[in-house]
Amino acid sequence: MKFELVSQIGVKNSSLEEKIKSACFDTIYDLDRLDVAVAYATIQGVKLLESTLGQIPSNSRWVIGLDDAVTQPEALEYLTKLEGSEVRIGKMHRAARFHPKLYCLWSSNDDSKCVSIVGSGNLTISGFRENGEAAAIFTSESISDALLLKQQWKRMWQLGEKLSSLKLQSYRDTYMKAKKLRKELVDIGVTLPDSQSESQWEEGSYTQSGDPTSASNAWLEAGSASAGGRDLEFPKKMMPFFRLSATKETRKFIMGDGTEHQLTFTERTRNQMWRLMFTSEAIRAAIDRDTLRPTSGGNRSDLTIIFQRIKGSNDFALRMIRIDDYEFNKLLQKSRSSGSLERTTAGPGGRRYGFY
Repeated sequence: MKFELVSQIGVKNSSLEEKIKSACFDTIYDLDRLDVAVAYATIQGVKLLESTLGQIPSNSRWVIGLDDAVTQPEALEYLTKLEGSEVRIGKMHRAARFHPKLYCLWSSNDDSKCVSIVGSGNLTISGFRENGEAAAIFTSESISDALLLKQQWKRMWQLGEKLSSLKLQSYRDTYMKAKKLRKELVDIGVTLPDSQSESQWEEGSYTQSGDPTSASNAWLEAGSASAGGRDLEFPKKMMPFFRLSATKETRKFIMGDGTEHQLTFTERTRNQMWRLMFTSEAIRAAIDRDTLRPTSGGNRSDLTIIFQRIKGSNDFALRMIRIDDYEFNKLLQKSRSSGSLERTTAGPGGRRYGFY
């Protein structure tokens, strides 16, 4: 059995999110089953896992803890509505907590394929990106390896009890009372406030719409970036997404490593295209290179830039992914389903973009 030890230290390349992507990349289309057992889950964490995997497999099982009233009711509701999903609540005796963090992906067609992540990270953005966490990622190399990993998760499943609508409503009331009390604990320094990233990734961020003014997410292939590979040009049709009111306007972008960068949009009146000039520091924070151009092989970029509106502000979370990443195919699917998959021009020089 192969394994990788993960030490998450709040840096993008060391995050559990990135390590899971890497571990599953070659086999993700074969891994059609997902089993999860965690102490805490947030809707933001569920959505991040969905993004990390490209999609939640059509068959999934979840055992979620309700201890300490940290798990968000919205996360439970979302999971119960997923097609092919079965949700249980972790149940221990009164003196013990349900406290695992286990994510198991496996194939129903190939008994030898399984990837299991066991560690300290809960199903939250903090657990997958920001907290100091430790984990081990196990990849099976035989049927016996896969069976061993699946049996470990099955023991957690046996600790769960079915989530009823009555239980969910009762827990929602408990959660709201606990949320008010947690604010008092934050004020006296007993506990930390909710992660800023958790509050930015609110449920409204995931509604799909083909209208750029109401969309929560937009993306654009970088193409042949000019100005030394730092100048990103936008088609006019994308610009309502950014809600600009002047021909030159600065916005705050929060990169994948959590740093904030002020970058300026400028309108080119000649062709009514807009440009966003990146700094090398901002690009490094997003993708760990100095320009949008590929590390080798010409000027045309291999990157897609993803913008996510931060609710209640004109700020944006920004990520960069390679167009050969499996996540890029999910962008195409989401934009196609919302009727917003576009192309700057016809032919090989055109760049795809979209909203959702």
